[in-house]
Amino acid sequence: MKRTILFLSLLVLLGATAMATEVVRVTNIPSGSAAIDVEVFGRLFDWVEDYINDSGQLDDEIEFEFIVSDSYEAAILAMKYGDVQIARFGPESYTIANEQAGAIPVVREIRVNTGMPHYFGIICTRNDSDVWGLAKCVDWSQYTLGFVSETSTSGYKVPMSVFKQIGILPDDFKEVFYGGSHEGVIIALVNGHIDVACTTYNRYDEALENGIFAQNDLRVIYTSDAIPTSLVTRAPDFDLIPHELLVEAWTSIPEELCREFKVLGFIPTYDRDYDPIRALGE
Repeated sequence: MKRTILFLSLLVLLGATAMATEVVRVTNIPSGSAAIDVEVFGRLFDWVEDYINDSGQLDDEIEFEFIVSDSYEAAILAMKYGDVQIARFGPESYTIANEQAGAIPVVREIRVNTGMPHYFGIICTRNDSDVWGLAKCVDWSQYTLGFVSETSTSGYKVPMSVFKQIGILPDDFKEVFYGGSHEGVIIALVNGHIDVACTTYNRYDEALENGIFAQNDLRVIYTSDAIPTSLVTRAPDFDLIPHELLVEAWTSIPEELCREFKVLGFIPTYDRDYDPIRALGE
């Protein structure tokens, strides 16, 4: 797999040209460091690449090339305009990619922290904050709210649904901030740029492990219902690698390697698995 770091932005994508079919371009939604994305996610694709090439099912060998997307929107447009053939999306960005680019689910992740193919969104604040929960009676005009991106599931879609049920509007807050990634919104909270942050338990735990904040710096004030995990998808017109072979390769990755990516493994997944995410917007 080529470890060349190519950055996808909304401007570059619009002028991109087609690529050779023997090179399969892949991307991942932004999660933090681009270098970590390439190194860790890249090792998974190295294994998948070898598995597929050793299968004897293809006439020619394939080579994955990793493209770094600088936003959720860029990853979606990359698939829409044919700049990538395989992409990892979060649940909400997948539903948009499915609608706009025809993204087809391949496999979804089994999380280390749950042992299941789902995870939990959280809303958190600093430990010295006087915010202890979500309620309409709170004077939210004193506080700045932090989202990840409007295409993030736990960093936008789920908390927006919760706020709607309670009767809280983003306009009720002093300001609304978008961190661009889960790490970005957590750092903004730790640094005092925002007062309330929407993210996930797994990103929260990773930030704690990485020393972004100490155990007593932050606290969780809301935990969501279960959310289906992120997934690997393929473009609708991508047939260089049979769908069944892609599924077989991903579900065969050894657990030891999967754990480097903070997952236990991968299972086959289908579009219907993400209907609960679509229902949040109804």
